[in-house]
Amino acid sequence: MSNTAPRIARFAAIFAGGTLISRVLGLVRDIAIAAWVPAAAKDLFIAAFRLPNMLRELIGEGATNAAFVPVLTEYRDQHGDEQFRSLASATFGFMIATLAVITCGGILLLQFFPTLLALLEPFTNEAPMSDAAKDEFVALARWTFPYLFFIGLAAFFMGPLFIAKHYSTPAWAPALLNVALIA
Repeated sequence: MSNTAPRIARFAAIFAGGTLISRVLGLVRDIAIAAWVPAAAKDLFIAAFRLPNMLRELIGEGATNAAFVPVLTEYRDQHGDEQFRSLASATFGFMIATLAVITCGGILLLQFFPTLLALLEPFTNEAPMSDAAKDEFVALARWTFPYLFFIGLAAFFMGPLFIAKHYSTPAWAPALLNVALIA
């Protein structure tokens, strides 16, 4: 029992350290974007990135880990590590297929986004986007939408890694994402 408390404290420190570094790097990322990216391009990027990022929160981090982690944990406890790896592998295949369908579907549906914006314009107080800005938005959104696929898989892997008590990789992965976005 006395061995458990120091291990939990060490795991909490690893995860807290990764989260702290990720938040600081996120601030550096936002400062770098504000300093080096022109305002119009920055606004288009933020708007284009919003939908895949929102879907990441819903699919990748929220629903996926809430659904899979308890099931995988119970399965590992009842059936052992080998069966756990087999189930995690099968679940990973399911996640690849699901995220691929959502990502490809999103990219294909983006062509209808200007029409949707036109329908929503009477309900907003914003000035309508020009046709050129809408075309730029759709093009940029098509480039940012695959983020959902890759970050969804990364978010899925956090669950099995936590279950297997490998905390450093999921703790530091967001910090590495911020480093890549800064670069």
